[in-house]
Amino acid sequence: MARRYGIPAADMVQSEYTVDGAHFIWAQPDLALDFASYINADLRADILITYRRVLSGDMTLAAEIAQRSPEDEQQRWLRARQELKGHTRLRNLAIKQHQGEGRIYGYCADELNKATTGRTRREIRALTHVRDTRDALDTSHLALQLLGENEQIKAMDRTEAQGNTAIKEAVDPVHGEIRDIALRFNLYNDNLLRNRTHLLQSPP
Repeated sequence: MARRYGIPAADMVQSEYTVDGAHFIWAQPDLALDFASYINADLRADILITYRRVLSGDMTLAAEIAQRSPEDEQQRWLRARQELKGHTRLRNLAIKQHQGEGRIYGYCADELNKATTGRTRREIRALTHVRDTRDALDTSHLALQLLGENEQIKAMDRTEAQGNTAIKEAVDPVHGEIRDIALRFNLYNDNLLRNRTHLLQSPP
């Protein structure tokens, strides 16, 4: 995409910290929409609508976002967790179809934990005292793991991997790419890992 638009890859995503510690990230619009489509169709639509409102000069947008953000953050987390939980079944089915068995399931899951958070499943559980590591992840971690699972499936299909060794060789490059994204967006921060199980008890 960067080559197509003639934009340096480093300029496709930009990050800035304000003096009071707030963190802002900007992404080239097509890149943002492409990433959003991996996460959730509703999110892609929301970003597209928001972007068009910005272009039209809608002055009410900033106030609307500020007003709804605290409530929506919980809903975004719940949606992202549910999307990842559902998709993990599809990833595991793909592993089975590629003749994977035994440890390869845990390997694919934990390599994404390490790629997105810098921590293994065991370390995340020890830090946050959760049973399911998804309950400790930030919304960004969940979204990135969903992207990683999609890419794991594509890698297995692309290389026609059969068996644990071939699957491992196919998915390892994916983990490197996901790690690069996580590092770029400062997701290796233990403060982002905390027990969020109480959110699961909230009304939908």
